[in-house]
Amino acid sequence: MNKKIHRTLIAFAAALLMAIPVIFTACNDDDSDDYTSAKVYNALVTVVSGDKANFLVVNDSLTVKPADVLGAIFKKPEVRALARFAVPGSNCGTTGGKDDAAEGVGKIANNQEVYIVELDTIRTKPSTPWDETLDKQLGGAPIDINKTWMTVAEDGYLTLHYTIMIGTKGGTHSLHLLKGRDPKKPYELELRHTDRGDYGTRYTEGLVAFDIKDILPVGTDKKFNLTVRYKGFDGKEKTLDIPCCGLGKRHQPVDGAKD
Repeated sequence: MNKKIHRTLIAFAAALLMAIPVIFTACNDDDSDDYTSAKVYNALVTVVSGDKANFLVVNDSLTVKPADVLGAIFKKPEVRALARFAVPGSNCGTTGGKDDAAEGVGKIANNQEVYIVELDTIRTKPSTPWDETLDKQLGGAPIDINKTWMTVAEDGYLTLHYTIMIGTKGGTHSLHLLKGRDPKKPYELELRHTDRGDYGTRYTEGLVAFDIKDILPVGTDKKFNLTVRYKGFDGKEKTLDIPCCGLGKRHQPVDGAKD
């Protein structure tokens, strides 16, 4: 992961996202060059925490279980996070770039136990129903959505790797994902950036995740695109199509229960 992004995740926590590095030592080996020479995240996951069990949802077909964590990892039952984990007995994860990381994850079996080396939580928030009053209240500051592996729709969440411009006033920026502007287009969303007057010339990157479960079909693997509308740095409206699918088995009601 780019060091600039990691610094932004920490330094910009109070404003746009919450980045809390959680480091686990069960897989630590001070003599391992592979461990000390590279801090590579090899997955973007949903961390599901509970008193009796924790698990990480890597994608719609892969879930792993921490082998070295007792009790809930976080207070919130679910949160999106960047993760670095390794199979027990391995050399604590990959040391290359994204391609190597993806290859490593691809070798892990579903429900396999892994060692968590590090987690960086991502600001995870609900999406917001559109209404005319809110539409007028929210800002329309420019933003860009970066087309990287960290911009993805998985497990009922839309995670966005974004770039904004900030100034020197120190105002709190906020992001909202609006849904339902056009009932005939349920998968069309709008990303809004409110800068509260703190607009400048310094580019800053970050990550944010939005819960979009309530607009997704349940129990189907049919593929479709989410369309995200946003205002670019040139002042023009942009759109980005992001591949998505319905909610997996873990989101389906059990024994007739309702959400």
